[in-house]
Amino acid sequence: MNEEAPAEAAPLKAVIVVTVYRRYFELDLALRNIQALKHEFATPPDVVVVWACPEVGHLWNFQALKIEGLITEVVTRMPLQTDGPGKATTHPESVNIRMGLEYVRDNYDPQTTYAIVQAADVVPRGDRAFLVTDRNMQLGSKAMVFYWPGGMVQDNIWHTNFFAVCLQEDY
Repeated sequence: MNEEAPAEAAPLKAVIVVTVYRRYFELDLALRNIQALKHEFATPPDVVVVWACPEVGHLWNFQALKIEGLITEVVTRMPLQTDGPGKATTHPESVNIRMGLEYVRDNYDPQTTYAIVQAADVVPRGDRAFLVTDRNMQLGSKAMVFYWPGGMVQDNIWHTNFFAVCLQEDY
């Protein structure tokens, strides 16, 4: 009897959602960092940028980054009343994150894809955050967050400026 071994499942695809609000220099650094560390993923990730409060004068930059292959897609978010100097960033950033995750959910297969969300000013390097994140998600984790203490608050500091999540909305 000739039994075939079961086919090994293809690795999950990561889609990195990068959120940006007028931090174009930091965005460029983050995208080049992702490009340099693509080898840490089981399969090369796509990169979706959520551009909050788009400024027409900077459109050329996003087009150039897309042509260069550093961005797969740009999703724009129009201004909110809570945007602007001197205002808290929590609400606008939560809208950016939701828009990015909804884009990934609606345009990729939730069974074969997971999302990494990072702010444009986050540049994971020496700690191998991409490698560790991808390996954990490949092994079946539903989400992964990092504990980064800082400043006055030292307890329950689970940052939303870099995390991974499967595409099940419960997570």
